[in-house]
Amino acid sequence: MAATAKVTTDISGYTKLRSYRYERKFTADGLLPSQVMALVCLHPLLFYAPYPPRQINSLYLDTADMENYYDNVAGAEMRRKVRLRWYGPATGEIHKPMLEIKVKQGLVGKKISYRMIDFTLDERFCDHVFQEVADHSDLPQVVRDDLHTLSPVLLNCY
Repeated sequence: MAATAKVTTDISGYTKLRSYRYERKFTADGLLPSQVMALVCLHPLLFYAPYPPRQINSLYLDTADMENYYDNVAGAEMRRKVRLRWYGPATGEIHKPMLEIKVKQGLVGKKISYRMIDFTLDERFCDHVFQEVADHSDLPQVVRDDLHTLSPVLLNCY
């Protein structure tokens, strides 16, 4: 998506980014999970858990040819992720879902977030239902148009 958009107002529990930031990922080959946790917990920047334990659900959206996925795997200079994110149960009535568009340009990235309307995720949920949710949400027209080129492809919960 080439259009620029404003980030939503502050919404409790959701990250608000106004500009590009560095986000680096590293592998911990040869270390046990407990060793990785010890390194993080003992780091001088004093990492901490800002939220209580909760289930995080992400419904990823992509084009029919999985363009976003393959750009990510290939490490494309310009790429994006589009997902719906919510907290709590993965299915049933979904409350306060957020549309998140993560844009990466080289080593920096940013996230643009929009509140979506509540919906039900059950055996009847399909691309058509997702499009209705998008159409009834308060989104800029350029974002709504972009969502019509995407479909749900993966539900991730942790």
